[in-house]
Amino acid sequence: MERVIRAGRPLVRPGCLTRGITSYYFLRRKGLNVELCFGLAQQREDGPVGHCWLTLEDGRHLESEDPARAFVEIARLSSRGVTAAGMAA
Repeated sequence: MERVIRAGRPLVRPGCLTRGITSYYFLRRKGLNVELCFGLAQQREDGPVGHCWLTLEDGRHLESEDPARAFVEIARLSSRGVTAAGMAA
């Protein structure tokens, strides 16, 4: 996915949102029950920083480090639609 995003520059914007939405789309089409999570973290005086990441239905994340350690989840996109943090069931 990273190689495709790099090849698409400058038309394709790099970052977690592009990677997350694209990966979510293709993995869902393959039949995997992935969820796209959105979170925020406070970065000193710079203000909040956002990030999105994919998780599998069993809770495993698809990144080298668990993003939930650094970011507070605020919303999640799954096959059931969008749910706010604390409401996913």
